[in-house]
Amino acid sequence: MRFSLNYKAVMPMRAIDLKPLAREDWRGIWDHGIENWSATTAKSYYNRIANRLEDLAVGKLIGLPAYNYPGVLKSLIGSHAIYFRIEPKTLTVLRILHQGMDVGKNL
Repeated sequence: MRFSLNYKAVMPMRAIDLKPLAREDWRGIWDHGIENWSATTAKSYYNRIANRLEDLAVGKLIGLPAYNYPGVLKSLIGSHAIYFRIEPKTLTVLRILHQGMDVGKNL
């Protein structure tokens, strides 16, 4: 058997559960990108967030503790922070907030 450089280990992926506010956040990020930059830039940033969610779901990346919020983790991506919980079979995404937003008021 030959070793292939294209081989990727298969990691079990948790289901990604975007809570309603997280869906709204992500939609707002897309809309903001379209309105203020370009469709290409908006799509690129959207895909970066999607890839980060997948990396978190398979355990390729881990988050940092979201202080004052037991059990909640965060992962920084671009200008945003993804706030989430890891469960055995699910990555529950609570919010995707701009880093300048007040977490206490929005989480």
